[in-house]
Amino acid sequence: MKIKCNTCDTENSPEEEICGHCMGKISKADPVEKNENAERPEPETSAAKSAKRVRICRLCSMENSPADVRCRNRNCRADISRIRPIEKIEKPEPDAEEKIETPEPEKNDAGDSPATLCETKKILKLVPLSAAYSGGALSVNDGDILGRENVGKEFLNDKFVSRKHAVITHAGGEWMIEDIGSLNGTYVNDSRLEEGEKCAIKTDDIVSLSKSYKFKVLVD
Repeated sequence: MKIKCNTCDTENSPEEEICGHCMGKISKADPVEKNENAERPEPETSAAKSAKRVRICRLCSMENSPADVRCRNRNCRADISRIRPIEKIEKPEPDAEEKIETPEPEKNDAGDSPATLCETKKILKLVPLSAAYSGGALSVNDGDILGRENVGKEFLNDKFVSRKHAVITHAGGEWMIEDIGSLNGTYVNDSRLEEGEKCAIKTDDIVSLSKSYKFKVLVD
């Protein structure tokens, strides 16, 4: 038999007049019998604790908050208001005692490990061929968007180039260009791409954004 404190609900013995937790006065009425077999709420699983809701941008795959209406990627800023948020379960970090130390990989004469060499970031260069383009070669990374308000915006200031004209991606050792709804078209070797069409590009290919800007592809 236990008596609950009126202030903090801490259970005390029937002989106590002052709560041992909050030092408040204990009412002697209605002692409560503790039920050890009472149902307890199901503990929250680690998977539920680590789950979070995100909006994934269809253009650049950026993970955004469900409250975001535009992609947080400063080179994208796509409208994601109609994309339904999904739950993503993050893999919990292993406990310190579960971590297994792995030997440090051997390094070459330059001090680089094989893993470091494999993880070198791929960069594509677009060398301008048009007199209208006043800048130098464009260095493009995987997922970069070309356009009047994105990569190359300092020099692609022509009304014939869309704000989001084309996107460059790299997968499976191959570079691809995709038209993303440009008004005046994206061309590869003078062949116009349909909206959403992807085309592989390699060194010495000619890429055109509308008919105003032509670039020669250079793969590092």
